[in-house]
Amino acid sequence: MDIDCDGQQGGAGEDGRCGSSGDTQSQTSFKDTIVDYKVGISDLNAKVHTYVVFGNDGTSPFFDPQKYGIEPLSVMAVVCGNNLVSAQKTCSSSTSACNY
Repeated sequence: MDIDCDGQQGGAGEDGRCGSSGDTQSQTSFKDTIVDYKVGISDLNAKVHTYVVFGNDGTSPFFDPQKYGIEPLSVMAVVCGNNLVSAQKTCSSSTSACNY
């Protein structure tokens, strides 16, 4: 499991936890979609919006959630040991990780 800090950096919720991440990207692959929602933010912020990255591209084994009807920015429940860990937005992307 990878903790991902992609998206808008700084601002609300900034607590330094992602400062040591060497693979943080300053935007998500869904930035344009978020702007189109017209909700007053320019991109998602991993410190504010919880997310699950579901799917991968370019690695083996390859998994594309959309082939199974799971759309980007859908709601996902994370269950571990028969316990609900969280229910949050999920992102599937063929280009990069996303948030929310």
